[in-house]
Amino acid sequence: MKAKPEGVFAPPAHPKKATRDARLTQIYEGTNQINRLAIIEGQLGAEFEIGDFYSL
Repeated sequence: MKAKPEGVFAPPAHPKKATRDARLTQIYEGTNQINRLAIIEGQLGAEFEIGDFYSL
């Protein structure tokens, strides 16, 4: 078996899994953004608004 060069990844075995993984990543990153804003709001005593991503 031939070794893959570093930094090269195999494509997902199934397209539905790739879609699922991409969606879960979006949810995870969105949750992180909300949590970061909540921490900043708590520290500054200010309120921030998250823009609507889909309205762009």
